[in-house]
Amino acid sequence: TELLLDSYGIGELKLLMPALVRLSQQSVEIQGSLEPMVEPLVLWISPPHIPYAPALEQAGMDMSRVLVVHSERRLDVLWAMEQALRSGACAVLLAWLQAVDKRSMRRLQLAAEASGCWAVLFRPAKFIRDSSLAKLRIYLRPDSDTTIRLDIFKNLSGRPDTVFVDI
Repeated sequence: TELLLDSYGIGELKLLMPALVRLSQQSVEIQGSLEPMVEPLVLWISPPHIPYAPALEQAGMDMSRVLVVHSERRLDVLWAMEQALRSGACAVLLAWLQAVDKRSMRRLQLAAEASGCWAVLFRPAKFIRDSSLAKLRIYLRPDSDTTIRLDIFKNLSGRPDTVFVDI
């Protein structure tokens, strides 16, 4: 999933929170692991702000499953994303990126599909015209103080749509 925004902090995490909480509470089986069931991680890579633990706990997130990785270098971010996806240890990977080349995007897509991890890329809206291998691309922007406008311009059904969500 690729979420494109003009600025961060418009409610994008509040929009995702029910799915993040649900996925973080599931146990998964990792191939080759000695443990029969593993508690998957919710991995945050290079978020623009440090996740506020009390708010995540209040939403129902198990903080023992949250891992935050910071890097200023794009290649390190891409490497960490691919390794995390290939590990199978993550239920969700949230990453904040700028430009991503097609080869890297394809590698991330294949790793996410192989592991079953939900990968969410947050990118600036200036990349909206770039082609992307993401199966779901949404441009998020505030509509009012309490509503976010989601312009869905790429999805599996192929039909663009606009949805308004109260946050």
